[in-house]
Amino acid sequence: MAALLVLGGATACPTPEPCFSGPQGQPPTQERVFGMDQEVVLDVRATLTHACDPTTVEARRPESVTVEVYDPENQPVPATAELSLAGATVRFTPTMRGRHHVLVAFAPVGSLHQLDVLVVEDHREAPRLAFFPSVTTCPYVDRTTQGTWLCGAKALREPREPLQQLATSSHPTVAVAGDVVWVLDGNEVRRYVDRGSGPLAPTGTATLPLNAGTPRTPGPDSRGATPEELLLVRNGSLYRYTFSESGGVASAPTTVLSFIDASSSMMGNDSTSALLLRTGARLLVVGSARDPRTFESRTVVCPYELDTLGAYAPVLDIPCQAPEGNVVGYEADVLWTTTTEFSAGQSKVTLHRYPAASGRLVAEGTLALNGGITAYPSSLRPGPILPILRSTGSYVPAVMARWNATTGLVDLEVAPGAGSTSDVSYFGERFIWVEHQGGTGGVTVYARPSTR
Repeated sequence: MAALLVLGGATACPTPEPCFSGPQGQPPTQERVFGMDQEVVLDVRATLTHACDPTTVEARRPESVTVEVYDPENQPVPATAELSLAGATVRFTPTMRGRHHVLVAFAPVGSLHQLDVLVVEDHREAPRLAFFPSVTTCPYVDRTTQGTWLCGAKALREPREPLQQLATSSHPTVAVAGDVVWVLDGNEVRRYVDRGSGPLAPTGTATLPLNAGTPRTPGPDSRGATPEELLLVRNGSLYRYTFSESGGVASAPTTVLSFIDASSSMMGNDSTSALLLRTGARLLVVGSARDPRTFESRTVVCPYELDTLGAYAPVLDIPCQAPEGNVVGYEADVLWTTTTEFSAGQSKVTLHRYPAASGRLVAEGTLALNGGITAYPSSLRPGPILPILRSTGSYVPAVMARWNATTGLVDLEVAPGAGSTSDVSYFGERFIWVEHQGGTGGVTVYARPSTR
């Protein structure tokens, strides 16, 4: 059972004029998230009047309360309201997903209150795929086709088997493509393959050029991979490595990403300079550039293709794009951003989805994050990660965005894992993992709902 508290502020006034312990009139709409098949419990605080000197006039309190709840189809939902010391407790059980509108009326004082409740699919009781008891954190979680788990640069075929350490540096870069695992350990690129049993087998090595330097900020490099190709972005340059049975791992010519402005704002909470998206044979490079007219940083997406020398070159006859907002997540072929608008002292945050199609990004899907839902910055360099959303107020472990191709809408869902306030959830492209930072620790892995 979850609960929600709708709070009001206080308005000062000179004695003996009445004061109001709550907003005047109708408060702004607020929204909270609840799972399906869950009783919704709302504690709604009444707007009470009293004297500024409480010793002279006792505050008046509501004597009755009524409630009306309407589902997304504007049909009434059975609900109850019971007066409490500070207002009323409202209860109802939704029978369908979507936004429910709640109206609470106090009498003879207490005012009219309204709020929205978003009811979504609840995956908190989903079965786990794996549990890693011997680790406390995973920069990224992935799995080979043959079944070997990767927790960052730690490989394990079964969760309780000994770990295979694939790197010794503090911030290795790891990418899984089928049964191939690419690792950048320091300045050495290594390729491994999962043969179905035993540890991952090395199949080749190469080194980064000496002029690659070290990342401007600590952490792995942004990357993209197929079984035969590894792409790395460091300090505004794109490095390419290929594999063949006859030649092993070999380096290809380097591409300077000239459109990226190193002095402009970086993406994510790990100062990411560029991200790589795939759309067929074309590579879309996402970076930050400075608008020549306003001198403000903006997100820019530029297309690249392989040239005859084996390097990625810009596609000159197709202009770069400037999607709205700040990057908060991405998938192999999808970019997620948020925009913020301010009006009448309120902020409105909108989540945008940009899938790649025919070599370009297209705007397809938005979701208004009303009041009670916040998008948190993610670490983008370890690998494709979806936006991390949380519902304020009552504790909900985490909320994730999911594209609904049937309806053409972005839906919200409560993420797997009942967890606690010390748990931290991450939404990878294929898996969800929860780091248990309290108790005995460990990392629990779940399937992304879209992969079931």
